[in-house]
Amino acid sequence: MKINKKFWRGKKIFLTGHTGFKGSWLIILLNMFGAKVCGYSLRPEKKSLFQLAGIKKLTQKSIIGDIRNFFKLKKSIKSFKPDFIVHMAAQPLVKTSYLKTKYTYEVNAIGTLNI
Repeated sequence: MKINKKFWRGKKIFLTGHTGFKGSWLIILLNMFGAKVCGYSLRPEKKSLFQLAGIKKLTQKSIIGDIRNFFKLKKSIKSFKPDFIVHMAAQPLVKTSYLKTKYTYEVNAIGTLNI
């Protein structure tokens, strides 16, 4: 599989879940390709890849927000005017899903619906 790096150059990407592990790596990759990334996510954990590697400086804009907040999300997307939206925000932890079932469904289902 060959990736066309030129395709991504200058493209505006709105990325949900950008403070997470996979979101942080995607920002690094998109930055290498010359894309402009606006991230939308919950506040990062203190010892996260996002914090430790200084990923915030690779984003054009980093918005701390909850994917369940439709109006803030919509306003953020409209303001950035992205070429693409990559939705990676989720509550992926199995143990947390058992302890916070309602929250997990809201984040994973309603969050996706909001996108």
